[in-house]
Amino acid sequence: MRRHPAWRSRLFNTVHAAIRQPFKWGENDCALFAARCIEAVTGQDAGAAQYLGAYDSRDGAYALLASLGHADLASLIIATLGAASEIHPSRARRGDIALLQTAEGEAIGVFDTERIGAIGLTGYATLERELAVRAFKVGL
Repeated sequence: MRRHPAWRSRLFNTVHAAIRQPFKWGENDCALFAARCIEAVTGQDAGAAQYLGAYDSRDGAYALLASLGHADLASLIIATLGAASEIHPSRARRGDIALLQTAEGEAIGVFDTERIGAIGLTGYATLERELAVRAFKVGL
């Protein structure tokens, strides 16, 4: 999977659209945000559309993950990007995916240059890169 020639502007537009939307399970949450960002960076569908409206709570999200054979968010990311995509968080660059451990639990974010953008219960936020417990390369 390669990065789209216009990935920077596509990613910017995707993040900017997410900033304006409130958090909502199954519509604007961390996993769907990450899937949209993967699509922006690569130009390839990361499967976000099939999950829109498929759950409306944290429990519903994890039930959907389980029904798809995923034990956790890392399993979902690996299924989307491949096991070889995992890199050390210190090597992540803009557009790569971060697995975060937050006070609310596990979450997915997207690396920016100096921070990680993520959708949390209060909407879009940026977090310190050091919060990434795992990282996954998006495109070449």
